[in-house]
Amino acid sequence: MKRAVAYIRVSTKSDAQLHSYDYQVEYWREQINRNPGEEFQGVYSDWGISGRWLAKRPQLNQLLEDAKEHKFDIVYTKSVSRLARNTTELLETVRMLRDLGIKVIFEKENIDTFDPSAEVFLTIAAAVAENDLKIYSENQRWSFKKRFQKGYITIGHQILG
Repeated sequence: MKRAVAYIRVSTKSDAQLHSYDYQVEYWREQINRNPGEEFQGVYSDWGISGRWLAKRPQLNQLLEDAKEHKFDIVYTKSVSRLARNTTELLETVRMLRDLGIKVIFEKENIDTFDPSAEVFLTIAAAVAENDLKIYSENQRWSFKKRFQKGYITIGHQILG
């Protein structure tokens, strides 16, 4: 019996994302339990954390530590962008897991890291995810700059002091 886990990353802590988070946890539990020969072992989840850097995601780092202890055999995740938006870190992570004998399945892109052609597709998908993050950041900066030029200053909703 293969032991399977899922990794979830929800980028914001907004109430709107709470539904997405709860839905994803239940979705993976059901999906894994439907697969004959697989046993659901749990979900690792980072909430409100960017996918740009691995070091800033405690649950992904815990997943990697548990992988070294061979606590599971398969990792499922929704898409490449959920695991990483940094091409280099994504490829390093997937290679490390593969070297440990752990398969990663990216549902949206239909990529199985045990497939010999997976690395080519992962590289392309990761480059797209990284570029999407760059464009999003540039759009945010442009929006802040334009609002500031018009006299609108946003401090945020959590004023301290």
